[in-house]
Amino acid sequence: MKVPAIVLALSGTGLATVRCLATNGVPVNAVLFRPSKSGTETRWSRRCITHTVDFSESESDRLIDWLQSFADTCPAPPVVIPTSDKTALFLAEHRERLSPHVMTFTTSAEDMRRIVNKDGLYQAAAAAEVPIPPMLIEPTADEVLDWCKGNTPPYIAKPFYGASAYSSLKAKNRVFASADALARFVAESGSRGVIVQRMIDSGDENICDVYGYCDKNGDVVCMASHGRIRQYPPNTGATSYGEIPFGNDEVDQRAFDLTRKLLRQFRYHGIFGIEWLREKTTGDLFLTDFNARPFSSIGHLAGAGLNLPLLGYLELTTGKTPAMDSLPALTHSFWMDFNSDVRSFREIRKTKRVSWSAFVFDLLKARHFAYFDIGDPGPAFARGTIFLEIVREFVLKGIRR
Repeated sequence: MKVPAIVLALSGTGLATVRCLATNGVPVNAVLFRPSKSGTETRWSRRCITHTVDFSESESDRLIDWLQSFADTCPAPPVVIPTSDKTALFLAEHRERLSPHVMTFTTSAEDMRRIVNKDGLYQAAAAAEVPIPPMLIEPTADEVLDWCKGNTPPYIAKPFYGASAYSSLKAKNRVFASADALARFVAESGSRGVIVQRMIDSGDENICDVYGYCDKNGDVVCMASHGRIRQYPPNTGATSYGEIPFGNDEVDQRAFDLTRKLLRQFRYHGIFGIEWLREKTTGDLFLTDFNARPFSSIGHLAGAGLNLPLLGYLELTTGKTPAMDSLPALTHSFWMDFNSDVRSFREIRKTKRVSWSAFVFDLLKARHFAYFDIGDPGPAFARGTIFLEIVREFVLKGIRR
């Protein structure tokens, strides 16, 4: 009997991770931290346990107890895979308590904190001489105004990590058009757990993600590139329409080289997705983020020929990684998160002359989707509301004409 896997937090990323494993015969169990129809409708999720927790210490104990008790019912210690910053940090911080019961990646809590908390990540990047955007960490309003004199707007503020309860900024990213607006925010809300950066002239079509896997020794096993054609929100959000590989050999090679330099600062074990911004005018690359776990387009990567959740599962259960090229040849393809991309396209149309026919053309090019899968249609149908909104929009436009 195969060793079971437990995927923590069945969001879109969790769903894609479940599919990567289940379609290869791995018995998968999914843990939900909030109700999710798109998660529970998947045919692959044999068991969904709902936890409404925010990872306070007591709630962490409850999750540890559940993992331990569930592991005791399994024929062998199950493999646990995180799909969010919180769950990756949780597993690293509690690995000593969990290791007798489950198998998971071995990145130390210290290194995971440095990676997940952007202040630690950027300090490591600076030590490795990896380019980062000009920034301030937890500045005062006066420090903001002084710094802005040498850094032109717009500016972007980010929490140390996504969904951080510690941060005074509750949104993932927030853009400020002027120094006064940024200083006003800091004065009124504070900057606890907040990083302020000058926005690099980059955005959609100029972001190269490097996806890959490091083994238990911290050595890079494989890497691949991904291009963000559109994001939601546009230019600052998560991929809504993407491409594998990125499609520019020179950019790919520079991003791979910088990724290796950065990874030498940690003893990292597991799946990673590292984000590089390409400045439009200079072509320079800047580090912006490090996802120390699967990412939203993990299913796209598997469809192109590199299944990282399965690779991690095989290493954890057999003690070794399969022999493979460090830069494997992948099938060029496009991926879409339909609901998010509709929203992104709507926003883009407010400032650019672009017709819905361009969106339809991109939709027809897509071979992989965040939620729709012909062999597992339930999650996509559960999220069908946006499709009905588009139909309504077209009908109303036709009536007005």
